[in-house]
Formats: sequence, structure tokens, C-alpha cells
Amino acid sequence: MAGWHSLSGYLYYRPGGAFGRIKPKKRYWYVFDDSQGKLLCFKNANEAKKSKPTDSVDIKDATISLSLDQNNQFIVSIEGKEFYLTADNHESMMIWLLGLQAKRDSYVKRALRESSSDSVSDGEACGRERSLSESKSLVNDMETTHSSVVRCSSMRERRDVFRLRFQRFGTIDTGYGEERQFAVPPLLSPDAHSLTAPSFQLTSSASSASRKWSSGASGESDDAFLHTEDAGIAREGRHRQGSERSASGSSDSAIDSDRRVTELERELMKVKAELACSLNQESKLREALERKDAARLEVVQEVTADNEKGKSSKPDAKLQEKTRVLQNQNRFLNEEVKKLGNLRQLEREKFQDQEKKIHCLEAEIDQWKRDYLFVLQSTIRMPDGDLVEEYEVKLYGGDRHQVRLRQLLDEAHKSNPSLPSYDRLQEGEAHIDSYGFKQRPENDSLIQHFVCTQLYQHYCHQLQSYEQHQQAWRDYLKLHRHSLTKTKELKTLCRAGIPPQHRAEVWTQLIYNQVQDLVKTKGPHYYQNVCNMMPDSVNANRYLRQISLDLMRTMPNNIHFSSPTSDGIKKMREVLQAFCVHNPQLGYCQGMNFIVGMALLFMEAEDAFWTLVAITEKYFSPNYFDHNLVGAQADQEVLKEFLREKLPQLWQHLEELDIEISTVTLNWFLPIFFDAVPFETLLRIWDCFLLEGPKVLFRFALAILKIHESSVVQKTETISIMRHLKACAKLTFDIEGLVKTAFEDLNPFPRRKDITSKQAYYVNILKEKVKKREKQQRAFLERERMFEDLDLYSSGKRALIECAVHFQEETKGPALSVPTSPTKLDNVIFFS
Repeated sequence: MAGWHSLSGYLYYRPGGAFGRIKPKKRYWYVFDDSQGKLLCFKNANEAKKSKPTDSVDIKDATISLSLDQNNQFIVSIEGKEFYLTADNHESMMIWLLGLQAKRDSYVKRALRESSSDSVSDGEACGRERSLSESKSLVNDMETTHSSVVRCSSMRERRDVFRLRFQRFGTIDTGYGEERQFAVPPLLSPDAHSLTAPSFQLTSSASSASRKWSSGASGESDDAFLHTEDAGIAREGRHRQGSERSASGSSDSAIDSDRRVTELERELMKVKAELACSLNQESKLREALERKDAARLEVVQEVTADNEKGKSSKPDAKLQEKTRVLQNQNRFLNEEVKKLGNLRQLEREKFQDQEKKIHCLEAEIDQWKRDYLFVLQSTIRMPDGDLVEEYEVKLYGGDRHQVRLRQLLDEAHKSNPSLPSYDRLQEGEAHIDSYGFKQRPENDSLIQHFVCTQLYQHYCHQLQSYEQHQQAWRDYLKLHRHSLTKTKELKTLCRAGIPPQHRAEVWTQLIYNQVQDLVKTKGPHYYQNVCNMMPDSVNANRYLRQISLDLMRTMPNNIHFSSPTSDGIKKMREVLQAFCVHNPQLGYCQGMNFIVGMALLFMEAEDAFWTLVAITEKYFSPNYFDHNLVGAQADQEVLKEFLREKLPQLWQHLEELDIEISTVTLNWFLPIFFDAVPFETLLRIWDCFLLEGPKVLFRFALAILKIHESSVVQKTETISIMRHLKACAKLTFDIEGLVKTAFEDLNPFPRRKDITSKQAYYVNILKEKVKKREKQQRAFLERERMFEDLDLYSSGKRALIECAVHFQEETKGPALSVPTSPTKLDNVIFFS
């Protein structure tokens, strides 16, 4: 605790309560810490420089009062706990009192400034903004009134009573040989949203009395104050009951919720008005105290005059009586100050409760907005036309939804400028999202649907659960940034989605976890070396034509891949050719361009290269992307087994119509659902796939089929079912519903070991079929060459016997021999 402090010194400490009275006082060194707003306690001054404090008192919301039991003692009360502190002399006590009150007031004003400078969030209701502005104006008015009263009072005290003079070292000279103790607690608590009442305490002693200030006036003032307080408490009860009745009857619609917010704000203003009345009453009490000061001043002057003239050497009974009365009144006023402090605490708690209710109502309104947008989003359907890519949205209510969507979009656009503009979309201007995709809906219905999807994502990001999820990711990465192993905690986080700001880092780390052995073997500059070998590589040039054709087909609606000169196109060509050099046995296969394009959206070219290596050589078997796609076809056979087990009704329906489901799902597995589902859904699938592997592809494929099972079984035409199966995946906008179905509704799911064994079984079967097919192809090619030879011999005018009869030894009759291979004898060709 080294350094200079504006307020420090020795004080005697005694705890409050019944047991505190019997405990002895202990002398400690106290230091006020401006940065924390706390009064720190140390054993001595030396300990303050090198050790931590033994205790601390937070004065930002404390009540400071004077003790009547002992001189030079003041009490600091905070949250029901009292600290009795005693100074060495009156001047030291006054320095502590004035210093602590000044520090407390500075924190209050700072909190007010911070509260007034914070802008209200754009998604909040207009009623709350109006309530906050009115609250600030009322706080400013009361603070001005309080400062004027204190200023006038302090001026009179300096002129008539105290004549205080602050010495260089903080001593105070009263000018009359008496000790005056006063404290003015702050007008406002550190809570910028709660109003508090100023408090005033005064004690003094004198040797004579005067009857100018009548006890009747005092009693009238006290009764009026108590009456006002009781009336305020009664009104508070009535308003609370009215608020509860209002709150219980307004949960049917968003309009009723707005009315509830308005009623709560009106109730809040009434409470503030009552508090202002209390402040006015307190100002009257201040005036009464000033009259008492004047009376005591006259008594002091009379005693002083009598002592100078020698007319009186002992205080008379009249002076003693008046002193006793004034002391009793001071005790009463101290009690009143405590009541005001309790009232301030009650009002603060009430205000906080109302704030919580407002927040709950706002959260409920936001939830209704999300539900409304989700319902509108789910109205998109595939029409009965011939084109699969055509979609339509059917909404009832005319332009009502369009007007409402415009209002929500304008409101959200204030806090999120990246959201699309409704007018620009209607004018045909494309909206480019954060990933570079150009969105250009074709008609008003699709525009409304696109706006719904964007607004729904915006409101989901405003949820407290989303912030908690992001915090969970930050905490996890802080501990495991370089060791992202597949744990239960990480699986839960990935299934809930990787935050956009962490996705590139997490994906890259998961990829290098798979290929770290290859990277270590090949060296850190392996990718650059492979790129240098591309111009002279036969394998790279062999696939160059096919790669060039697929480049522009990958993401034509993305600004990073829209033209041959785009940076994304150049990087994709480089990565694909480098892979052909790296793995010449596998080369290039259609579908790899989608994997590389997806990786390039979040990574550099070298990281995208290792992503392709990891997926083709680590996540999947080596024959998954070969010329015959043996591994991919085996997965389709495994998927059909799971379909028969998990969705028997759908499987039976497809079997009856002789529909091969793999003609649709194969295009889901090869590019890992790229261009098969909405992009936000695709990101969630990749989040899970890069951590858990190919098993999640079976889960997501079955989940999509399960979600749309009822609509598929209603169709009986083969073409219609095939079109619907392709389209239903692209309409999977409910990401959370898809994840729930995949990882909860499909449980129990086959184990990874069982899936691997099934894959190996079907791979062996498919390999045998491939060998047989290749043998047939070789036989066919040999037959073609044979016919070419026959044509050659025919052109040379040589005799040709196409069939011959020969006799077998065991049979008497002739047998027909089918020609299999030609035999050449001079100018005659025989088949044997």
C-alpha cells in the first residue's frame, strides 16, 4: 500500500452491536483507497506499505453519523453493519467526516455521469428511454435543491456560528471554544438508478438556553414529517398492489407488455415524487435546526457576556433545562436520519425490483419477436413447379407482415448496421453477408424470408445464453488453446456452435491435431516445396483441366470466388494442384473443390491444403475419394441400414417405390453437406465433423430425413420424392432443432466401432464388384481389339471361318464350338 494517500491516519475501532459495547477499542491505521472507494485498515502505518489490509469498509453506499455516547466518535453503517471509529480530537474527527463524505459524494456524481452517458440499447422500448430521461431530470433537480440548501446552511454557519478555519494540517478552529459535529450524507447512492434522501446530524453543548425556538413548532414539524412518511408508505403499498394486478393480467400479447412497462414507469415516477416530498420535508427540518443553532448561539453569547461581567459563575436551571431539551431533540433528529436512510434503502430495493421486472418484460418481448420470426421463416415451401431451386413463401394477412418486418429491421439496424436494407433488396441490389456471399432474393416473399433469417440470427445473438456460450468458449480456450482434444466438454461446446470470432482458430487447431505426424515428417516448409514442384509435375498438369472447370462452379455467388482473377480462385487452384503432387495415387476428385473452398473462407492457403489432406487421408479411408468412390459408396450402404433401423416407415416407402436414397445422400457426404443445407447450418455441421469425425455425417443425414419424413411418405411419384429429398435439406434453417434431433432423438446410436466394421464389410464387397467390373471391361476391350483385327484381315482378302464343326472322342455326333479366340493358319483364320 505504498504511495501518498489524501486521507489516512490512526483511529480507534470498536464493532457495533450488543457485544461490541463490552469489547475494548483498538487503535489501527486507516487509509482511504480512491481506486476502490474503500477505507482500508492496517495494524500500523508500516504495515500499510508492505502487507494487505486486515479489514475494509466500502463507503460508496455507507451512512455516516455521529455517536452521542462518546466525544470524537462517528459511526459508518453499511448493509446493516456498524463501524464505531473514534478520533484523537475534534479537529481530526471533522477532517475524517468531511473527507469521507466528499469522497462518497464524488463516487455518486461519477456514477450519475456514467449512467447519463450510457446510451440506451436500440432494442429497448421507447417507454424505458422516456422513464430514464425523466429519472435523470428529477435527480438533477433534487441534487440542485440539496446543494442550494447545504450551501445556504453552510454560509450561515460560517457567518454566525462556526467561523471555521482549516489550518494547513487539517485543524479546525470553531472560534467559540465549543465542539461542533456535523455530517451531511450524500443525496444519491452510488446506484445511478436509485434516489436517496439527504441526511443531516448535529450535536452541540452550551451553558445557557433561550426559548425563541418553541417546542410547539418542533412538534408540528415532526408530526408533519411522520404524516408524510406514513402517507408515502401507504401510497407505496397501493401502487405495488396495482402494479402486481397490472403485471398478472398483461401476459397475453406484446401490446399488453408495453402497457405493463408504461404502468411500471408511471408507478416509478410517483415513487420519485413521494421521495421529493420527503426531501422537501427534510429541508424544513434543516431550517428548524438552523433556528436551534441560532438559539444556542444566543445562549453562548449570554453565557460569554455574563462571564465577562462576572454576574454569573454557575449555569442556572433554565440553561440546564434548555440544554437537556436540545439534546433530546438532537437524539430524535438522529433517529429521523436513520429512518430516512432506511427509507432510502427501501426505495432503492423497490426501484431495483421494478428494473428487474422491466428487463423481464423486455426479454419476453424479444422472445416473442424471435418466435414470430421463426414462424415466418418456416413458411417457405417448394412449389409444384419443375425447377428444384424455386421456392415460395405463403403468408396470410396482406402487407401486415411486411410492415412489421420493416419496423423490426429498422430497429435492429441501429445496433447492427451489417443487416440488409429492405428497400435495397426490393430494388434488386444484392446484400453481401459477412462471409462474402451475395444474397439477391427474386420476389417479395423471398425477401421477407431472407429478412426473417437475418433478424432471427440477430435476436439470437442478443440472448443472455448466447453471451454465456461465448464466455464458456473464452474460458475453455484460455485453458486449452493448444490442446483441443476430444473431450465431453468440447463436444458440448462444438455441438452448440463455435463463435464466429473463434471458428478459424478452432478449426485450424483441430485440423493440425489430425496431421501433426505428417507435418512433423514432411517439415515446416513442405507446402511451399510442393508448390515449387507444380510447374514440372505430370500429376498436377494431368488434372489441371478438370480443376479449372470446377473452380468457377464452387461458389459463384461469393465475391471471393466469383471471377477467374479472384484471390480465392487463385488459392484454390494452387491448393488442389499441390494436393495432386502430394498424393498422386489419389489425384483430384470432384468434391475436393468444395472442401478447399470452405476452408479458404476461414484459413490461409497452407492451412486449407492441410485441411484437404486431413479429410482425405485421416478423417476418411484412403479409398473414399478414389476413382471408384468405394469408401463413399460403402457409407451409403451403411446409411441405408441405419435408415431401416431408425426410420422404418420411410425406408419401407422408398423400397416399395424402388428409390435409391444414395443418389441424393452421396452428394451430402462427399462435400460434407456443402451446398446441400443453408450456410449457417453447414457451419454447425462442420463444427461437429472436425471434432467428432464422419460419424456425425450419419447423424445429420438421418436427422434431416427424420424431420421431413412425414412429407416424404405422402408423395408417391419417384421424381417428386427425389426432388423433395434434395430440397428438404436446403430448407433446414432450424439449426438447434436439427442438432437436437441428431444427437438426442436418434439415440441410442450405433457405436463408432460398429460403424467401422460395417464400413469394412461393404468396402470388401464393393472391391470385389469393382474387380469383376474391371475384368469385364478388360474382356470388352480385348474383344474390341479382336474385331479390329478381324477388320484388318478382311481387308487383306483372307479366308475366314467364323464357325467350325469338330468331333469329340466321347461323342458320335458333331458339336458346335463357339469361337473364343482366333487361330491363324497361313491364309485361313480358325476360332477354337
